[in-house]
Amino acid sequence: STVFRKLLMMLRTHFKHYIVKTDNNENDKHSLPEEPTTCCMSGCANCVWIEYAEQVTKLFEDGGEKAKELILEKVKDPNTRAFLMMELKNLANKS
Repeated sequence: STVFRKLLMMLRTHFKHYIVKTDNNENDKHSLPEEPTTCCMSGCANCVWIEYAEQVTKLFEDGGEKAKELILEKVKDPNTRAFLMMELKNLANKS
């Protein structure tokens, strides 16, 4: 819907300064999935960054260490980083 698209654009514009994109040839070899752009930065149980981490973990097959490193490198907001660190640790413990 038009309202949803406007809201999505507003969120992307508002939160774009919290996310840093990096260029790393090592990452290109694995053809990473597209980075999430719809994070609301509120620590949702179904955070788009957690889903992204699960996808990246499958690519690297290293228990999630590289995925954790990549994601924490891209997310600059300290509260979101702390939440993601905790959630990624929980994911690693479940594996």
